[in-house]
Amino acid sequence: MTEPLLMGMAIYGLFTLTHHGGNRVLTVMSDAGAEAARERITVTDDITEKPRRGYLTQYFGSRKGAFEKLIETNHIVVLTKMQWDQKKSELGPIIY
Repeated sequence: MTEPLLMGMAIYGLFTLTHHGGNRVLTVMSDAGAEAARERITVTDDITEKPRRGYLTQYFGSRKGAFEKLIETNHIVVLTKMQWDQKKSELGPIIY
């Protein structure tokens, strides 16, 4: 897995579904913490950002292609659940 750095920071993402079913959610974490990742990530009108103190930030796309643009623009490395769990364990509490 290649880990591109954006201004010295790696940002990782995991796709999940909302509790209500069909909407995809991209949760992100960074080796520089949640606040640093939020400050670095550029969103468009097609993306809604849901930051919560003490939690990882979630992004919701409102149109087809919105997530792809977000990922490409911000150099987010999308991980599988297994990779996510491993990286989360490796980085520890700094991600919050």
